[in-house]
Amino acid sequence: MIPDESFERLAGASIAHLATVRQDGTPHIVRCRFACHGDTIFAVLEPPGDSGATTEAIGHQSLVSVMTGADATDEKRWWVRADGHARVIEDADDAARLRQYLIEKYHAPQGEGLEGALITVEIREWRFWPE
Repeated sequence: MIPDESFERLAGASIAHLATVRQDGTPHIVRCRFACHGDTIFAVLEPPGDSGATTEAIGHQSLVSVMTGADATDEKRWWVRADGHARVIEDADDAARLRQYLIEKYHAPQGEGLEGALITVEIREWRFWPE
């Protein structure tokens, strides 16, 4: 279980990094915009043009990590990592419904900057610092 403070830091962060493993075993890391809903993360991949490598890696191996941490404006150093199983959302109705979480978080009524591939991550394990 993740402490409330760590979850709030994760949920409040604007950018995270999604780590996957390619079919050849090499790591692949991309930036993403995301929103949290319980033990699920909804993420749109950045930049949209690079989504193919990430979605292909998820198709090969669904176990991923999403990590974010302190930026230059934070007084304290911290990081949160969520490990879980990802899936690419291909159904248009599901994508529209889930993308709404991102539109609300990023105050983007027209979805500007949220055009990339949409994935969900069902969190299985949380890691965070400081503990």
